[in-house]
Amino acid sequence: MKKIGFSIYFSIISLIAFSQWAWQNPLPQGNSLRSCYFIDANTGFAVGDHGTIIKTSDGGASWNLLPAVTSVSLISVRFTDANTGYIAGGEYYTYLSGIILKTTDGGANWTILKSGINEPLFSVFFSDPDTGYAVGDYGTILKTVDGGITWTDIPDTTTSSLNSVYFTGVNTGFVVGGNETILRTINGGSNWTVVHYNGFDYRDLTSIYFTDPMTGYTVGDGDLILKTIDGGTNWSTIMSGTNYYVGSVWFTDINTGYLTASGGIILKTIDGGGTWTELSSINAKSSFSSLCFTNSNNGYIVGSGGSIFKTTSGIQLNVAPSERIIDSTAGTAYFMVTSNTNWKVASDALWCNTTPSGSLNDSIIASCSKNNSHSPRVAHITISATGLDPIVVSVTQSGSAMGVANISEETFKIYPNPAGDKITITNNKSFCQDCIVSIYNNTAELVKHHQFLDKDHMEIDVSNLMRGIYLVKIQTKAGIEVQKLVIQ
Repeated sequence: MKKIGFSIYFSIISLIAFSQWAWQNPLPQGNSLRSCYFIDANTGFAVGDHGTIIKTSDGGASWNLLPAVTSVSLISVRFTDANTGYIAGGEYYTYLSGIILKTTDGGANWTILKSGINEPLFSVFFSDPDTGYAVGDYGTILKTVDGGITWTDIPDTTTSSLNSVYFTGVNTGFVVGGNETILRTINGGSNWTVVHYNGFDYRDLTSIYFTDPMTGYTVGDGDLILKTIDGGTNWSTIMSGTNYYVGSVWFTDINTGYLTASGGIILKTIDGGGTWTELSSINAKSSFSSLCFTNSNNGYIVGSGGSIFKTTSGIQLNVAPSERIIDSTAGTAYFMVTSNTNWKVASDALWCNTTPSGSLNDSIIASCSKNNSHSPRVAHITISATGLDPIVVSVTQSGSAMGVANISEETFKIYPNPAGDKITITNNKSFCQDCIVSIYNNTAELVKHHQFLDKDHMEIDVSNLMRGIYLVKIQTKAGIEVQKLVIQ
């Protein structure tokens, strides 16, 4: 039997760790929510106990309670297009077990379809507009080929509770459930084969998701996460680092995925499940039942007490400053990147070569050749990350008849680098008669500023700086030099 036990509990949180999740309540109801699904960035649905159906048309800013058409629990919702959607659910020992609802007007009205069974249904999925599947208790697998008008009960392959169904194409699909059961079909559901089963383990698999036809994940009780990289033929166990009941899994790309677990746990991976980071724990009384994303940034989680949480920063990418101005001589310009993912860099000017790529918080070095023209020129540098709009910064270089020459090669040495408590800056050529040293953090904020007169070396206390990457700007009468400093 599928485990569905949520406590009614309200809390308000703001979770910060790679991403921010914000509470979307108060809502027009307080019943526990079991499933969510978004048609597009703005339009989404959530369903739950006592026939609850709610809808948002503004990206979760507000939710409307739709008229109830049943009083039984609704456990799974899925749409095939902007107008057509399906909900599966049911409860034990009621005449409406095995309920399936359908809308053809974007959720304004819902019709109860005849499923022909009495077992509760826990998941619904459509592989095309007409062909759909619903799975539930006691090994129930239903199929429709006419948009839900009629449903066929496929002969039993297992007696385990089946909790989640997912198709990677028209013919290939998977169902997961109790005793670590994984079923696979390669002929559109006509036949199902057991590809994984553990009769000695009473743990349920509760959710399944594929990032492509070959790579998939399924999760369940007690830190149970299985992964396939061969289209579901073989499944290996990976660990999330938590012993909680894992309820739902969703990936935004082949590497980035999220898990929800009991105790208000949210976990994230950015390496295809190799490692998982706990983003937050709300409260042991809270439970999340389902999550879904509209793109790499915007995601939703629903759970107990009608709770809905939203993130708008699943991936972060910031670059500062937006512009660097240099003079006509050959030199470099630096930009600081703040991110939690991998990123790529490209310049539209042959005279300005940049760091090709990077990861997490780091710097971009733009190496610029001498401008022999009397006219200034501009290079546009594009920084991009999967799932985000690209960021464009620029380097403006003066014409040859303008400005004072920059230092074209490193005149100063900074050591130690990486540094801990202090740094020493030495002049490789001569005494520094008048030298201004400025240190900037990764948001281009000035954190240190010193002026030195007639020094062959300069010492600066950096013990109060946090770990990270900084830029050191050294300005003399001869020009400006910028170097990267790492504080560890």
